[in-house]
Amino acid sequence: MPCLSPLLKDYFVMDDEEILPAMEQLAANAPDTLPMDRHIAAFISTRFKKDTNNLMKGLGNRELPALVVLSMLRIYSIMQWRLGPKKLPGLCGWIGKLLGPVIDSYHSIPLRKRLHSKLQGTIAKGSLIEVLNLIDDPIHRREDETEFRNNLVEYASMNAEIAELMLTSDGQSRESQKTANRISAGVSLFLSILIITMMIVVS
Repeated sequence: MPCLSPLLKDYFVMDDEEILPAMEQLAANAPDTLPMDRHIAAFISTRFKKDTNNLMKGLGNRELPALVVLSMLRIYSIMQWRLGPKKLPGLCGWIGKLLGPVIDSYHSIPLRKRLHSKLQGTIAKGSLIEVLNLIDDPIHRREDETEFRNNLVEYASMNAEIAELMLTSDGQSRESQKTANRISAGVSLFLSILIITMMIVVS
């Protein structure tokens, strides 16, 4: 049976080696959608079983667009690495238009700007692997996470100082105590949500 994806209905794709060349041709008139649907994902899972099964889980998380696009890019990068072709400029460009949420998952604004500025030049090379290495560099991820956590600690410390000042002010009222407690609780909740979100997105 050929791949039943509506995206590939005109290409009669029967083998995993035919997927990327077909997607490259389709990219010339790329529809406004992800270059992978459930049929393509199922076809890859069945025909191409090398290093991609764990990545398929990320495709189903529609609440995290960055994770969906990043999972798809990782899968296609592995396929290009193992099966070729060496250059897929059309498919790189198609996926490149969807990488905004992935780049924006970084917390550092200067880093985001650098990635956006380098993206088009990397896309022109036609290598999904190079695109992936640019926007999902482990060193960039670690540095960004470290800086973000340090900023969170500094933010929490400043808010704790504010709360303490309110509690120790002369003639403070009960309402001031309640306000300080709400600030402390709010900061703790804010930090927890941000850290959990960050861990999910970059996992």
